[in-house]
Amino acid sequence: NPPGTDFNYTGDEPKLVFRDASVGDLYAVNDPPNGVVKDANGGDIDASQFSGGNPLEPSFGRINPTLGSGVTGDPHIHTLDGGHYTLLREGSFLLWRFGLP
Repeated sequence: NPPGTDFNYTGDEPKLVFRDASVGDLYAVNDPPNGVVKDANGGDIDASQFSGGNPLEPSFGRINPTLGSGVTGDPHIHTLDGGHYTLLREGSFLLWRFGLP
């Protein structure tokens, strides 16, 4: 099977599809949206449950909204070669630390 996500029917033609900024899940917004965002299984999610922007509007050029309160803590990157990278906040600076779990 080719990689990708098969959306269940959302009840109408989506006017907008976006990927969650935090975990990468896909969501769709129908036209008209009726205040509802659809998940890939066709389930309804109230737009007020998203943070980081209005999920009913395009986010081109900005970070996409995320379901819930978003990412907490310091972001980590794990690479295929087993490397660990952590972005730490130090006052008004962002610092990359290498080799931290």
